[in-house]
Amino acid sequence: MMREDQCICHWRRDGSCTGRQEICRFVGEGLAHTTRLYGSPTIPVNEVEVCWRLSSTAFTAIKDRQRGIFAIFLSGDWPVQEEYYSFYYGQLAHEIAHLLNAELYDCYVEGLNTVFAEVLCTRQSVDWRCWRNHYSNNPGSFYATTYRMMKEVSDAAGAEHMRHILRCAVSTDASQERLHLCIDQWLDSLPRDKKVAVKAKIREHAPCVNRAREDDHMQEYVFRLPRNES
Repeated sequence: MMREDQCICHWRRDGSCTGRQEICRFVGEGLAHTTRLYGSPTIPVNEVEVCWRLSSTAFTAIKDRQRGIFAIFLSGDWPVQEEYYSFYYGQLAHEIAHLLNAELYDCYVEGLNTVFAEVLCTRQSVDWRCWRNHYSNNPGSFYATTYRMMKEVSDAAGAEHMRHILRCAVSTDASQERLHLCIDQWLDSLPRDKKVAVKAKIREHAPCVNRAREDDHMQEYVFRLPRNES
C-alpha cells in the first residue's frame, strides 16, 4: 500500500535532482516552457517535490515561499502502469503551469493550464489522446469547459498577448491568500479587434463554465465575466 504522500522526484534548479529523473526533466523543461509562454513565476521556483497522493484531485502547494519550494501532488496510486503514463503526465503538465502563480483560484487559469498541458505533452511526445477522449466523453465537466474556452481565447488573442494575462492577478478577499484574474484589466490591454473577439469567446462559453462550476462543486474558482460596454 502506498503511503499517504509519496515523493517520487525532487527537482532542484541547481541540477541536484533526486528520484525519477525522467519526471525531473519533465518538470524542468515544463517550467522553462510555461515561463516562455506566460512570463516569470511570481515566486522564483527553486525546488519542486512531485508526490503521489490518494485523493480525487491534483494540486500545487507552496511549501516555503521565502526559499521558493513547491510541491505538486498528483492524484492516484503508485506504481503507475505504463498505459496510464500519459494520463499522469497530463496532470503533471497542468500543475507545472500553476507554479507561475500557485495562489490563483480562477476558471480562466484552470483552462489556460490545461491548454498548456496539451502543448507541453505534445512537445514532449506524450500522448494527449487519453485527455482528449476524456474531455470528449465528459464535455460538460469543469475542466473540459474551461479548457475549450481558453483554447479559443488563446487562439483569438494570440501568443504575444497571452503572455501578459497572468500579470492581471488581484486579491479575491481581504485575506489576500487567494487571487483571481481581473479579466477586464487584461482585455483593456488588447487591440480593439482582439478584445472584441476574445470577449465574444468568453461570453459564448460562460453558460457552460458556470454550469460546470455548480455541477462539479468548483465554486472556489472565481469566474468574473467581462464588463458590459456601450
